[in-house]
Amino acid sequence: MHKSSAPQAADFKTPRRRCIHPINNDTWESIAQREMPDSPLDDAIAQLQSWNLHVFARRVIDDSTGEMGNPILPSDLLFLEPPLVREA
Repeated sequence: MHKSSAPQAADFKTPRRRCIHPINNDTWESIAQREMPDSPLDDAIAQLQSWNLHVFARRVIDDSTGEMGNPILPSDLLFLEPPLVREA
């Protein structure tokens, strides 16, 4: 049987971004403090929000206050680092 010298799919590792599922009642601040303790809090929150626009841009009316908010749900997937650069 002929053995191909071409790389197989199993030979490649797909880089993955670090991510988490939030804990119940997490906020941008609590996640930043827990996951990015070495960064200034305001900078860490801004980075998290920019890497997670799919959560940050979600607007929901809070039934208890009637105000708009962007809740973080335990089912959300939050990225803890920027998108990875693919090498050509």
